[in-house]
Amino acid sequence: MANLINGFPFDSGDFADDSDVALVRIRDILASDFETYVPASKVPRSVMIRDGDVVIGMDGDFNSVYWQRGAAALNQRLCLLRANAAADARYLAYTLPTELAKINEVTYSTTVKHLSSEQVRRIKLWAPDVQGQARIADFLDRDTAKIDALIDKQGALISALGERRVAAIESVLLSKGAPSALGHFVSALPGYAFDSDGFSANPDGGVRLLRGVNVKPGSTDWAEVVHWPADALQGLGAYLLKPNDVVLGLDRPFIAGGTRVALIQGSDLPCLLLQRVLRLRARQNMDPRYLALLLMTRAFQEYATPEFTGVSVPHLSDKQVRSFSARIPVLEVQRSMAEAVYGTIAGIDALIGKAQRTIELAQERRAALITAAVTGRLDISTGEVA
Repeated sequence: MANLINGFPFDSGDFADDSDVALVRIRDILASDFETYVPASKVPRSVMIRDGDVVIGMDGDFNSVYWQRGAAALNQRLCLLRANAAADARYLAYTLPTELAKINEVTYSTTVKHLSSEQVRRIKLWAPDVQGQARIADFLDRDTAKIDALIDKQGALISALGERRVAAIESVLLSKGAPSALGHFVSALPGYAFDSDGFSANPDGGVRLLRGVNVKPGSTDWAEVVHWPADALQGLGAYLLKPNDVVLGLDRPFIAGGTRVALIQGSDLPCLLLQRVLRLRARQNMDPRYLALLLMTRAFQEYATPEFTGVSVPHLSDKQVRSFSARIPVLEVQRSMAEAVYGTIAGIDALIGKAQRTIELAQERRAALITAAVTGRLDISTGEVA
């Protein structure tokens, strides 16, 4: 149905903020703007993306997209599918995410998951003739556009509420005290690189692992859970979290809604700290709730964003977090500020949670619609599922 083309290992020394050809890296697949460019003389013609190609990220979440952003160069650790006469490229783009998700689900890694070209080539799809594919793609174009509009609207609401949340925090967390590095107020511990072969979805006899996916702005989320055997905890006591520990997602720490930072509650325990999540434990001169709020401020975001490292997934190190400097007041003032802020933002958090749930339901509806259409279970003339 398609020819597969792998990306090219461009030399990072040729990267520029503005040059001849936009370069598509993992982080650019779902973005709206390009961050990196390369000289045209350095780009093999074979790795130029065309509108209508299906671009696939081969690290991380295995994202894919039907390309409509003009000519660009394909970096390494991505591939593209170029439909042949037997396929409608839009149909491929609608079908592939479900198949890639299946591969992702059975691929374990303590750091970043990897997809191979051969795994993509081996994917088998239910597919009518190309005219039938086009009819299904036309139907999905219309119906998913309505769902996407709803998702975009709720996403904009979450971003606006996140800004309101930060403003509410900063209106109370006035800068008092002398500037000091955060490391003077906390102990920091990066998560442990647990062997993914030991992961289990079965909670019997296991302890939950706190992964990056479980850390949301202001709270933990256990919708996706893996466990580590309780009888294999010897030597891992330091990675057992305690109430009032503050956890920070080091990969993509800033998302819509704010910083991926949460205060550990009793209901989260017992759980173990996995790699790519940082545990911050307040010392006697720091209130844990104040610490969590401090990491939600624009001041921390503005400090941390230029510190990102990593080509495919932007992330922070524990040293960079500990080096963050702020004017931190005495403990009694921290406590009174934290009490005031949490009372103020509770209503905002409830609204954010409602919008997130709306998005989740819309995404589920979108995925179910696509799956039914591309597996032949949906009669696109009536909209009824067989």
